Amino acid sequence: MMKPETKFDLAKIQAAVLGYEAAYDAFETAYTELKEYTEGAKERLRERRERGHARAHELELQLVGSPSQKLRDVEAKIKLRREKLNANWAHYDIGHQRAIDELEAERVRLLDEISRTPSTLEERELEALRAFNYTLTVDDKEQIEWLYNVAMSAYNELYLAKERISGDIKNAAKAMENYRSELLRAPLLAMGSNYINNIKAEADRLCGEE
Repeated sequence: MMKPETKFDLAKIQAAVLGYEAAYDAFETAYTELKEYTEGAKERLRERRERGHARAHELELQLVGSPSQKLRDVEAKIKLRREKLNANWAHYDIGHQRAIDELEAERVRLLDEISRTPSTLEERELEALRAFNYTLTVDDKEQIEWLYNVAMSAYNELYLAKERISGDIKNAAKAMENYRSELLRAPLLAMGSNYINNIKAEADRLCGEE
């Protein structure tokens, strides 16, 4: 009969293995759903951004020569001139400064002209596109958050299942090693054939004496 320290419950280990496999499958499914949905949301955002930029470029072409477009050009030139001036601050260039002053004056004139002229529908749309902050939609953010929570819950279950099966296997391995030692020390296993041969030989002698 097996001693307590040599007993191991195979049914318990099998149940732990099945539990671990189920937890692994659940986590793999949750992880895949989170990954695929997030990648899809990123792709939708990229497409939305590209459509916005394409529309903005289309409007810019339509507005060539308008005061608002001239103002953007002037502001871009001022920025470039200032960058050049700052990059060479040790060698002050009065020509750059004079150009900046002229551009600033033109900027003021254009601002005054724009303030006196109602903006067109195209100008308002372009301004809105330039100011638009491209981010994931509220629905996408909420879905990703939900899928994340599901995946983390599944991961925690997987980790617990791993800890359970690791403990069960460790205990079973210890019990099996103890049982192996018991097998090696069992006198009936080591000397059993001698025992029965001796009994038979004695019986044979007795039969011969009769």
